[in-house]
Amino acid sequence: MAEHGPMSVIRKKYQKAKVIVTEATKSFVGLVKSGGKKVSPETLNKRLLICQSCEQFNGHTCKICKCRINWKAILEVSSCPIKKW
Repeated sequence: MAEHGPMSVIRKKYQKAKVIVTEATKSFVGLVKSGGKKVSPETLNKRLLICQSCEQFNGHTCKICKCRINWKAILEVSSCPIKKW
């Protein structure tokens, strides 16, 4: 049975925030472990084009991991949550 009302809204917002914090934490840890390595401009452009043509792309963010693509795509340690790059 579907839940309705204010608590349902709060739970949905909590789940979204949880995903964002989890993904940001993974990216930060990976960034530190890699020494801050970034991809080449060519790789960055390829990743951005793949994301921009993806059905999960939402203007600036990925609907799955909630990451801002222009930030995520530049990090060498990052990967697409649905394995497109």
